[in-house]
Formats: sequence, C-alpha cells, structure tokens
Amino acid sequence: ILASKANFIFVYSEEIFHRFKSLNKHIKQIRTPVVGLDEFYIREDTCLGKEIKIIRVCWIIQSKGLEYLIDAVKILVGKGYNVSLSIIGDAKSESYKRSIIKRINDLELEGRIKILGWIPTSEIPKYFIESDIHAISSLSEGTPRVIIEGASMGTPLIATNVGGISNTLENEVNALLIDPSSEHKLAEAIEKMIERKSLRKKLISNGYNIARTYSFENFVPEITKVLNKL
Repeated sequence: ILASKANFIFVYSEEIFHRFKSLNKHIKQIRTPVVGLDEFYIREDTCLGKEIKIIRVCWIIQSKGLEYLIDAVKILVGKGYNVSLSIIGDAKSESYKRSIIKRINDLELEGRIKILGWIPTSEIPKYFIESDIHAISSLSEGTPRVIIEGASMGTPLIATNVGGISNTLENEVNALLIDPSSEHKLAEAIEKMIERKSLRKKLISNGYNIARTYSFENFVPEITKVLNKL
C-alpha cells in the first residue's frame, strides 16, 4: 500500500526494482554509496611479489563456498604457485567453521590459509591493500558491498556469477566471473589473474570506475537530480 502511494521510490537492487515497478511508475534503481573518493587507494598492478596473497571477506557460512576456495588453493600449490589465503569474517555456523578448519588441516594448508575472524570495518581496507587478488566464492549472494570495497583499493576480483553479482559485474571487464561450486574454475581464474598482467591491470582500472559509481560523491547529485524533477 505504501509503495503504491509514494511519490517516488528508490531501490538498491534490480530484483527489488522488478518487484515494485508494477505498483508505482515513479521508481528508480540507485547505487547505495559505499566509499568516498578520498578513501581510494590507487595502484596500477598487483601480483608482483614472490607470494600471491588472496583475500576473502565474508561470513563463515556454507553459502559462501569457502571449501571450494580452499581446494583451489591446494590445486594451485600443487602446480607450484606460492599462494596464500586470508579469510576475514565471523562464523555464523560454528559447525561449518570447524569443517573448514578440518579441511585446511587435512590438506596440509595451515601455513597458507589463515582465518582471521572479525576485523573492524575501518581496518579492512589495509587487508585489501596488502592482497593481490580478491576472491568471492559464494554459492548464492545478493550484491556484496565488498565488491566495491575491494575495487576501491585496487584489488582485482574473481567472483562466482550468482545473484546480484551478475547484474553488477562483467566478465573480463571489471572482474573474472566463474560458475559456482567449482574449485577447478576458481583455480583456473586465479591462475589467469596471476599470469595475464594486461588483463589484471584492466580489471583494476575498470574496478576503480565501478567503485566511483558507488561513491558518496556520485550518490548525492544523482538523488538531487531526481528530487528536483518532482
């Protein structure tokens, strides 16, 4: 009822837009601001050191597909790559966390994979800066804000093509998009990111572009422009 009577409706996702567009013609999908332009960390490239550092920021729950990312690290180590993985986030499922820790130990990856737990939001950017590759291994997803957080720090992204991710990103333009539930696809994408310098630099550059569209500086003029038409 409220949606049908509102003068204007702003929504943040394509799914919600399609749900309400039949109720009110004055509806607009907008990008929820995530970062300020002054918070960006600018760099041209990553993967330049002897160790390739991968970062995953998420809740530790089954839908995040962490087992596939862990198995991908094992595949890459077996191929001779010096890779490590840092997982940042709280456990919503202690049983799943225990299964992840067991998997890491069973694969003898204790020295390469660290579960860092909860980190204050204000400190997460430095972990992106210290990392070479940002990986999202989710089996299902909305539109995670970490996409923009990582992009604004110049950390190139590999993500599963699920949920709102597929509406936000374009394969080999601003991310490498892969099918979910596949450690082999993840490993292949990570290897491609490491080996293809020109592609990696392109993803970083275009990542900044998409992050700018989610900046506070872009959000205010966009809202003001719409409201001035009312």
